[in-house]
Amino acid sequence: MTTTLIYPLSTAEIDKQLNLDLLNIFKVNTIDNYDLSLKIYKQYYAYMINQIELANEYNYKLKGRLNIANSANYQQGKEYRLSLAFDVIGSDIDSEYRYRQKKMILEFGRSYRLIKTKMENDLFIHQFKERTNTYPRILKSLSINCICNISADCLMRVKKTGGFRPISEHTIRSHFGDSIRTSKVKKSFDNNKVYQNFAAQFIAKHRCSQELLELAIIEFKYQTIKKLCSDINKYYEQSA
Repeated sequence: MTTTLIYPLSTAEIDKQLNLDLLNIFKVNTIDNYDLSLKIYKQYYAYMINQIELANEYNYKLKGRLNIANSANYQQGKEYRLSLAFDVIGSDIDSEYRYRQKKMILEFGRSYRLIKTKMENDLFIHQFKERTNTYPRILKSLSINCICNISADCLMRVKKTGGFRPISEHTIRSHFGDSIRTSKVKKSFDNNKVYQNFAAQFIAKHRCSQELLELAIIEFKYQTIKKLCSDINKYYEQSA
């Protein structure tokens, strides 16, 4: 069987069939959200093709399934457990195949998280730039460490050691350059009430945008997985 029976959607078809404009509907503006949304579809599509080709090596057939974990519960800062699952049709499944399939699943999970993290980072940077354009003096008074701490409170990515994980200093510096102080500079401004009020208001507003972004990603993943499950089932019908 050949996977050329499954053609990827064009950009226009993705936009039409999978509600790619969800990010705009939610008014979540990032630096390149359109490109990132396309990457999500393309990544899932490539993942599906790789799964099918692996199954073909062992003469197995797959059934695509939208998997929503029983424990799935939308909660800010935690991953909503929605995934594209593959049921292998048949019995006595080869252990080597299971090993290779599991490795593929783990690699896909890591690469997907990188895209999602970049989307979240871009949203923070875009909105922080917008906000500090209004208050340029505040930006000049902030240290890198201070902005990283704000990003941690906005994104709420829990670290294994406890607390929240910030955006890296390298990423912050690459977007803001010389307009901010180094983290080694004395941070007397960081304890100033003006800064604290600014940070509190920004964090509250950004968390709302972050939640809308998360909802948009969940909906887009849902539509994408449904479409690909349909493609998988049609593929095996056509190649029967």
